[in-house]
Amino acid sequence: MSTQTTYPKVILVGRTNVGKSTIFNRIANSNKSIVFDREGVTRDYVHEIVTWDDATFDFIDTGGIPLRPGKDLILKSVKDSVIALMQDAALIVFVADMQQGLCTDDLDIARLVHKSKSPAIALINKADNPERTAYDIHEFAQLGFSKVLPLSATHGRGVGNLLEQMAFYAKEAKSTMPAAPEEPKHKIALVGKPNVGKSSLLNILLQEERAIVSEIAGTTREPLSEKMRLHHELIQLTDTAGIRRKRGVTDNLESLMVKTSFKAIKGADLILLMVDGFEGKLSDQEMKLLFYAHENRKALILVINKTDIVDEYAQDRMNMSLLEYKFIIKHLPVVNISCLENKNIGILKKNIEDVLKRLKQKFQSTEVNEIIQTYLTHRPMYQKGLLLKVFKVRSVDARVPSFVMHVNRPDYFTGAHVQCIENVLRKNFDLKGCPVNVVVRRS
Repeated sequence: MSTQTTYPKVILVGRTNVGKSTIFNRIANSNKSIVFDREGVTRDYVHEIVTWDDATFDFIDTGGIPLRPGKDLILKSVKDSVIALMQDAALIVFVADMQQGLCTDDLDIARLVHKSKSPAIALINKADNPERTAYDIHEFAQLGFSKVLPLSATHGRGVGNLLEQMAFYAKEAKSTMPAAPEEPKHKIALVGKPNVGKSSLLNILLQEERAIVSEIAGTTREPLSEKMRLHHELIQLTDTAGIRRKRGVTDNLESLMVKTSFKAIKGADLILLMVDGFEGKLSDQEMKLLFYAHENRKALILVINKTDIVDEYAQDRMNMSLLEYKFIIKHLPVVNISCLENKNIGILKKNIEDVLKRLKQKFQSTEVNEIIQTYLTHRPMYQKGLLLKVFKVRSVDARVPSFVMHVNRPDYFTGAHVQCIENVLRKNFDLKGCPVNVVVRRS
């Protein structure tokens, strides 16, 4: 189950494209929310712990509230999510657009905010012209909020006043957590092509409907991060936007989504690469993601989803695909799951726990050195007729298993030689799912 913060919640709400994500990124000092000149970019809410004037609160950016979602299940989920968040908010910050002026949707959403009974203020964004602001802001009194604040998120004007209001209401609400939030021990990213089940798996692991799930590919647009306890350790799970082949990405918004996904990979300790078992093979894009994680020295677990609909033919094809890439797959845990049937989720959790433990394991340098020296005695390495001598091998403390080899000619050691040493280490130590970093230095 996710570790639910009990910090007071301060929530940005409003219609689409009024600048909520820009405000969030400026105050949270992050780029969690994608900012793009198109309506409805934010779907799942994103949040960040913010401290100001001795007040700590959970600052939340929500999707624009669709007042007439119709039969669109994604839009309905966005609306339901925002309404649920408003019910126990310490403060709702209703955001409108100064440049567009007051509109009917603003008034309708304001009624929803008042109906929640939570404290609320109005924030009129895009107030970039101070002279015009002083004249136009009175129009927004119709919204019925006791406080109406002008703000220019682009230029930063009014941010201080907003922070003071948020801190005031956060202090009024009760917090049951310490001032400094607990940092996760590990960060895990769920990565894969669109519609392979990443959001479903996130919800299952958190035991809550955190991410909007739809059969429509590309539902998740921004990385969603939540904390949970796994065997007494706090970890951070991040669901990323699906990544397609580069030539299939023609939309600028999707390009931005892909960039945030790769950023999430770089910030993670462990990657869960999810694939669709029904497709019966690993695609070129999935192998590129695998190699990208490997090159960035990330721990990795291959998760094959949708086993509930995999027939014998598809299973045989997948087994052949795994065999084709055996040279790297053999170093990874491979877990078959079904998010629909909750099948093998316990096995996946155990594999996650095991890989994280392997990342932290300690090695005795004397033992490591003895193993390598014994191997080289029987199978010496040469380059251009020169015997490559390894004088000493020692382990070093790092975020991944790391070893330093002191040698006679570092410039003669090729990638094949280093890979050979890595293979010896993997054969003698439990390193499945872990990257191995071997550094060559002159003795």
